[in-house]
Amino acid sequence: MLLLARMGSYWRNIVRSVRSPKTVGVRALIVDETNRVLLVRHTYLPGWFTPGGGVEKGESPVAAIRREIYEETTLQVTGEPQCFHVYFTNRESRDDYPILYVVREYSGNATIGDESEIAEIGWFPVDSLPDGTSPSTRRRVAEFRGLSPKSDRW
Repeated sequence: MLLLARMGSYWRNIVRSVRSPKTVGVRALIVDETNRVLLVRHTYLPGWFTPGGGVEKGESPVAAIRREIYEETTLQVTGEPQCFHVYFTNRESRDDYPILYVVREYSGNATIGDESEIAEIGWFPVDSLPDGTSPSTRRRVAEFRGLSPKSDRW
């Protein structure tokens, strides 16, 4: 009887996870030696954002942020990305967990990748972000600068 109860609980959890899928995303706050951050503008979305994207099946978040940075900016991450915070957001009936990394060690010059959906790349002082910077990007930079506490919500 206990086994049947456990199996019922197991199947309920599977059905629940299928009905409300969860995703993991990664974003990078790439900071240069003069304390500027690298932001990107997408071809499909207005505004400036931190580079990043989704974690693919079988991929670790650190591998994903390295891949996304290269795909979007052609920069090679040479050091260990530092996990800044894990956030939560719920959009389109899906729980999403964006992980923000701080990256200070990289090589190359930031250019748009060959197969990228990036329209523009720019380096900006942390205290002078460009017009059109997304509200979530502004919040993440403020948290990084210590001007506001880290939020659990993206």
